[in-house]
Amino acid sequence: MTVFGYDYLVDHLGKERAEALELRSYQGARGEGEDYALEALNFVDGRRTVQAIRDALTVEFGPVPTGHVASYLRALEEIGVLRQ
Repeated sequence: MTVFGYDYLVDHLGKERAEALELRSYQGARGEGEDYALEALNFVDGRRTVQAIRDALTVEFGPVPTGHVASYLRALEEIGVLRQ
């Protein structure tokens, strides 16, 4: 979602709303926000629930609130990156 200084989420959602997404700034036991955000998107496969994605992130990087993951995925859906 971010490459060479370009942030697709910021461009399509707006800076204020993108920065308000708690997952992107979350500091976990073994990872930080962008780690969680990238892997959350990688775990989306059409079969996993938000809770299953949260659980996979927890295994990889440490505990993360389900609400942070859900809000991030809803934002991606809103800008057309994901669809339900």
